[in-house]
Amino acid sequence: MTSPVANTRGDDVTPDYSKGIAHVRLTLDELRERKLRTDELCDVRRIKLQQLLQLKQSERDAEQVEITLSLQINNNNNHWSPRSGLKSPLGLKFPSELVNE
Repeated sequence: MTSPVANTRGDDVTPDYSKGIAHVRLTLDELRERKLRTDELCDVRRIKLQQLLQLKQSERDAEQVEITLSLQINNNNNHWSPRSGLKSPLGLKFPSELVNE
């Protein structure tokens, strides 16, 4: 890597960097592997967060549907609500009904 170096007596004193170069290459390889593992873990966590977000949004949507249906049916004087214990007039099953099956 370097040109030969000689001291004043003409002895070869060229520095040997081969061990240092090997160490740097090994360290860089380990860092690349660590970065790949970290990127993979990040992707998995991102997917989990997206799934949790979708689940929460679905739960909110279901609650809104439940409220809307309850209000519409109560406005029609049927007095049905999802928590009344009566069967849904639309044939819908709520989570509490699914658990008991």
